[in-house]
Amino acid sequence: MGELRWQEPGYSYLEGGFFMNVLAQPMTIAGLLVTGIGVALLGSIKLSLARRLQIDEARIGGLVSAFGFTIIPMILVSGFLAAHFGQKTV
Repeated sequence: MGELRWQEPGYSYLEGGFFMNVLAQPMTIAGLLVTGIGVALLGSIKLSLARRLQIDEARIGGLVSAFGFTIIPMILVSGFLAAHFGQKTV
C-alpha cells in the first residue's frame, strides 16, 4: 500500500504536481492559437488547393469548414478524456 502524505491546497497527486496545473492554461491557449493558425492557413491556400486538386471552390470551402467545425467537438472530447484518465506528464 502507498503511504499517505499531506497535500497542500492547489497541489495535485499528479507526477508533475503543481507545475502541471500552472502550465495547463498556457498550453491550452498555445494549442488553440496553433489550431487557429492552421485553419487560417487552410483558408488562405484553398483557392490554389482547389485548382491543384481540380475541385470547385465550394467543395474546398466545405472541406475547410468541416475541418474547423470538427475542432469544437474534439475539444470537448479531449476535455472528457483528460478528466477520465487524468493529466499525465509527457
